[in-house]
Amino acid sequence: MNPTSALILSDKSSGSSVLQRELARHSAVSIMRKPQHQEDETLYWSKAAAVLGLDQPPMIDSTILPMEREVALDSMETLLADNLPEPIPAPQSRSEIFSAWEQLAVEYGPVFLEKSPHHLHNVAVLQLLLAAQDATPDVDFRFIGLVRNPVDTMYSMWTRWRTPPEAREGEWCRAYSNLQWLSEQAPEHTHVIRYEDLTGDPGALRDLFGFLGVEPETGAGETLHRRSVQAWRNDRGFGYQPSEQVRRIAASFGYAEDDLANPHRLTWPLRRTVLSTGRSLRTAAGRARRLLRR
Repeated sequence: MNPTSALILSDKSSGSSVLQRELARHSAVSIMRKPQHQEDETLYWSKAAAVLGLDQPPMIDSTILPMEREVALDSMETLLADNLPEPIPAPQSRSEIFSAWEQLAVEYGPVFLEKSPHHLHNVAVLQLLLAAQDATPDVDFRFIGLVRNPVDTMYSMWTRWRTPPEAREGEWCRAYSNLQWLSEQAPEHTHVIRYEDLTGDPGALRDLFGFLGVEPETGAGETLHRRSVQAWRNDRGFGYQPSEQVRRIAASFGYAEDDLANPHRLTWPLRRTVLSTGRSLRTAAGRARRLLRR
């Protein structure tokens, strides 16, 4: 039986960490023992894009990407040494990158689970994944497209990092336009699930396990909750209004106008400016301190 390579593809703050932890509770599902980055992320395919000299679009609040080729090579070599029985040289070609991933899939099968919000923002990475799918027939690729209400997503990023939603929504549109493209290119290998359905409908999780080729085990879904769903409605100071493009893409994933409706808050522009400026100053101060320590 071929190992399955399952990749969760989503924007940031969309529930990918929650979903990864829930799926990894299954006895047949494994993630890398030493993933290198926070939230059990490896960024394998984004690093692969850097190694191959492919496009690396910037992301707000990303301190990792874009990545220089030599940095990506060193990181890949360490990652593979930490997660394979025998170390192998850093892959430098497409065939070597695909072969190394196949070795990881075998090592962590029967279902090898990976996630990174960075991947969905880069169509070059998605094209590389489709090429890997074609080039490694002994690995069954499964793409899990995770969508969350964009207002919830923006609110989560605002409360965590004070990222202005109006500055960030273009990246949300890019990510989910890319997911639409991937779904069209590989419909049989792509399963799109909404965070709200994942946390509110037991059948949605059962369908997802079926997509991965395993049966749900006792206790599946116990860690999922809906406490963060539309939490922004209780924050009278959060007045973000999604753009028409955000609304159009959200509608294509089943979100109604009422799901996105946020009563206008007169104080929002001032509050957003003050708090996001404070964030920028703290970030600049942190960078200055790091430079002084060198």
